Amino acid sequence: KQDRRFIFYRFEQNKGTSATRNKGFNLATGYYIALLDSDDELLPEALKTAVNKFAELSSEGVGVIWFDDIDFATGQPIGKGLKEGYMSYGNHICGKIKGDYWVAMKREVLGDLRYDERAFGYDGLLWLKLYPRTKFFHVAMTLYVVHQEYADRTSSSLSIALRHKKGVLFARKTYLSQHGEKMKCLCPERYGGMLAKLGSAQIVDGKRAAGRKSLLKSLRFHVSLRTLVLLLAACVLNEKQIISLYCRYSRALSCARKKLR
Repeated sequence: KQDRRFIFYRFEQNKGTSATRNKGFNLATGYYIALLDSDDELLPEALKTAVNKFAELSSEGVGVIWFDDIDFATGQPIGKGLKEGYMSYGNHICGKIKGDYWVAMKREVLGDLRYDERAFGYDGLLWLKLYPRTKFFHVAMTLYVVHQEYADRTSSSLSIALRHKKGVLFARKTYLSQHGEKMKCLCPERYGGMLAKLGSAQIVDGKRAAGRKSLLKSLRFHVSLRTLVLLLAACVLNEKQIISLYCRYSRALSCARKKLR
């Protein structure tokens, strides 16, 4: 028997995570909205806990709550940098909030805001738009299980990001245009890192001159060996060679970090 509380919608073709979530936002009729990807799972008490927490914080004007999640394979938390309590826009743009969290929000707070479907990744673009509308609160309680073992997970592979290079470039340009000036004041080193990411996306997309300009500018705020290597490569190598070099460097850096843990 069909349960009318549930609405199932299937796209005729895969339109990506942002379009899928936007469709869910448009179809939602309840008081709250919570995100759940198809390859992850909520713990049994998750929704009840979230609703109760909103009720507890109702007088404080909290419209968005973040809860912790864990990796299914390792049992380790994925989010880092957050203590229980109110969250701030400054900490968000300065990169002090890292990893994944489970997000629940009041639908009235979301309103007509949606993910920009031209951008690939960068969920934070939506969250940052919500800060002027409401208060954010982090609850140090694990309610969400992330399954990263699936090969087709959206953010699991650098090669996927390369296939969506136009969307990555658009997202990085948008992030800096909307929040770059405040980032430059609050956390200039982080601003330099974001400029370097923009430069790498521009080079991968064939915009070498713009990419070199962004990389040079980034070094004024944050000196990085990766940025220097990429800048030199952009002067002598073609796009395919640069991508190959970048991938090898990223893999080597990832392996080195794992050995240091």
